[in-house]
Amino acid sequence: MASVILDRESAGKVIGQAPPAKYSFWTSITSKARLTRCFVPQTDARGPPGYMQECPPVRVREGGMRAVGKVFARLAAGPLHDHPIFKRVLTTQVSVSLGQQVTSLALPTIGIIFLNAGPMEIGILAALPWVSSPLLGPIAGAVVDRFPRRPIMVAADTGRFLCLLAIASGLLIGELTLYQLYVIAFLFGSLGLFFDIAYQAYLPANFTHGQLLQANSRVELARSPALVGGAALAGLVISGVGPARALFGAAFSYLFSGINLAAIKVVEHAPAPHKRSLLGDLGSGLVMVARDPILRSIATATAVSNLGVFIFSAVSLVFAYRSLHLSAGLIGFIVAAGNLGFLIGAAAAPWGVRRLGLGRTLALSQLFLAFSLFFAPLALFGMPVVMLSGSLLLQNLHTNVYVINQITLRQSITPREIMGRMNATMRALIVGSVPIGSILGGYLGTTLGLPQTMVLGAAIALLAPLFLLAGPVIRLRATPHRPAEAVPVTAAPAAAASPATVSA
Repeated sequence: MASVILDRESAGKVIGQAPPAKYSFWTSITSKARLTRCFVPQTDARGPPGYMQECPPVRVREGGMRAVGKVFARLAAGPLHDHPIFKRVLTTQVSVSLGQQVTSLALPTIGIIFLNAGPMEIGILAALPWVSSPLLGPIAGAVVDRFPRRPIMVAADTGRFLCLLAIASGLLIGELTLYQLYVIAFLFGSLGLFFDIAYQAYLPANFTHGQLLQANSRVELARSPALVGGAALAGLVISGVGPARALFGAAFSYLFSGINLAAIKVVEHAPAPHKRSLLGDLGSGLVMVARDPILRSIATATAVSNLGVFIFSAVSLVFAYRSLHLSAGLIGFIVAAGNLGFLIGAAAAPWGVRRLGLGRTLALSQLFLAFSLFFAPLALFGMPVVMLSGSLLLQNLHTNVYVINQITLRQSITPREIMGRMNATMRALIVGSVPIGSILGGYLGTTLGLPQTMVLGAAIALLAPLFLLAGPVIRLRATPHRPAEAVPVTAAPAAAASPATVSA
């Protein structure tokens, strides 16, 4: 066996060591490589004594939390660890995910416990953050295609920081009303709309076709621990210090996200010149989606699925609090356990496409998502924590598989210069059913009953896969390739304070 000569730069010494014959997966992602050269002895006594060659690097074990952190970092970044913006995008999404977990539990908790809101009022509160998508979506898409995407995201994060500060301050001084909560929830959702559309246009402009699915899945993989830990943390913090102080913490997660995005030192392409007016741009995204059978099938299927899911979810928290008599801390644990599905789904998204093909993966994920909703009402008959956690885990798993692949498909078939308008139109169509489902779910929860409403929402979601089976999506094996596009390069330090505009 060859001997290894390892140079230690600090001491200038040479150490002999035999190279390992085989590395396990755990060793390969938890170990630190050092440059080595092997001395291969000559077996023929009549020849030279031997020669030097490159050999597998010696791996030095690292223990403790540092090793665990590096494992996760390598799994999350994968082949994109050297990309100039990927680590900041990753950090931003993790930070925002933590804030979203606290916010999504704190707002309805404030309404139910502090403002005595019923199912109808909670349904309206759940709908308001989504109302902005059909109302402002086309305008947001036209704006995103005309202006730099990164400053839009920074401004949106700053605005969301101020919205959560306003809610927390009003609750602490005892002046918050349900109508004020409605207004701020709508503003919060509108800012999130601009952020999401800008983000979905920013990503494909900075990654090649081959990197895009990896980037989307790795971002979701990195967000998963935040979704799991953030949900448990949200329940504990809300139970321990109250929703007002919890919202203060969530607000600063959005502020951190904005600062992190502002620090990106990458030159953005200048936007393409727009010959049409703003009103003309508003219609171009709708025309594109209407004419493209793939986008049309995805929009219809996802809208139907969202209608059923949000009829279900509009009453799910009221069902947990008032029918099952669960505490905020226990609900936080259930959400944390269910959010493990995001982690599994992020890892399974590329695997499903490789094994089943893109079209089948999309259709099956929608089918199993609908089936998973039926388990939650069974919590009335016993084991509520197990039934709710299992239902939520399956929902999140199949939701993530579907979302990652359908967003990558949309980004892959859309020209970069119309990416913002396409995303805005798709969001308006897809998310337009969310407020309808939320308000309808609140009304049905008041008149029909909570478990009956949940079963009805699950039945409606079962219709979604039919629209994928009826169109061209089911025949797709993989995402079509985009034309080759220039990817921004790292800016020089002098240009970092004044980045160029993004190509729309």
